[in-house]
Amino acid sequence: MGLQGSRGNCRQETGVNVAEVVPISRGKMVRDSFLLSLGIMAISGMAMIVTYWAAERGLNAIIQECLRDLAVVTASEMDGDLHERITRPDQAGSFAYHQAHGPLLRLRRSVPDVDDAYTLRGSDKDLRFVLDSTTNLTNQGDDVSSLVIGQRYANAPLGARGAARFGKVKVSSVPYTDPWGTFLSSFAPFRDRARKTVGLVGVVLSMATLNQQLFPLRLALALSLTGCALLSALAGLLHRCSLRSSARSLEVSLQARDLASRAAQDSEEANLARSTVLATMDHPLRTPLNGVIGLTDILLSTTLTSHPASCLQTVRNSGESLRLLLNQLLNFSVIDSGALVIDAAPCRRRPASPRAIRCGSSWPRTIASTPVSAS
Repeated sequence: MGLQGSRGNCRQETGVNVAEVVPISRGKMVRDSFLLSLGIMAISGMAMIVTYWAAERGLNAIIQECLRDLAVVTASEMDGDLHERITRPDQAGSFAYHQAHGPLLRLRRSVPDVDDAYTLRGSDKDLRFVLDSTTNLTNQGDDVSSLVIGQRYANAPLGARGAARFGKVKVSSVPYTDPWGTFLSSFAPFRDRARKTVGLVGVVLSMATLNQQLFPLRLALALSLTGCALLSALAGLLHRCSLRSSARSLEVSLQARDLASRAAQDSEEANLARSTVLATMDHPLRTPLNGVIGLTDILLSTTLTSHPASCLQTVRNSGESLRLLLNQLLNFSVIDSGALVIDAAPCRRRPASPRAIRCGSSWPRTIASTPVSAS
């Protein structure tokens, strides 16, 4: 019974439960695929945003440098002495006014992206308008009236105040907002014949114009982010399909393993059933054979001629060989089925040892000679 119980345990250990072995669930696959898509989107999106930020900074630097150059060139063309003579609002339509603001008009006509060009005079705390290019050139859709000579610049940007205070060219680093809108500006001082600073030239670029120049870059960023999102979603979908395929392959492999284990169990059970049947057929097989051998012995004890006696002796020897082979086969079947019963009985080891050695040494010769005698 102990042998049979150990085999049952072995069969239980070799059994495979596919539901317990496969750890990949549908929710986990969706979560992993989503995290993969999110990671790809975050990395690529961050790279694109940084690239856009660097490109925008570069473009802003180029625009600021262009504004600086335009202000410097226009200031070099200004007539400081003539500019000093324009002090009253009624001089706005005079010949001197038109002659003085000629460089501003040439700048506006040569660079259409410039929204306005004007001049200022005064200290950094009290800047006032003098010349304004919008008196002759108005922007399309601009309903703001022209500046008045001597009008105070209430919310003058820091660039204008810095240029008036230090006498150096200044460019707005960030857009500023005043009553006329949001702009980027550059300011350059100009001088009279005595090299005295008499005013500032202001060159203005509105944020609407700047946004138009940045529009292609922003459109490229939006399209890149959209494409990145689509590619990330596709990568997540492909990853999910890959996980599902791997899970199915693992499930099929485990099912095949389970089928092979069950087939091995069935084969072992069939062998055990065969051994059990043979073990239970002990007496039905031995009794007829013993009867044949017993009747042969009875016939041999009678008076027979030499030929029948020889034939009967051959039958008896064959029966004895068959009985010995059958006994060995049935003993192995009993052991294989786990039904072997060992009887504990006292014995003397010294007389029994030679007999056991002789019996053990005679088994191979008996089994090897059995087919010859049976034939």
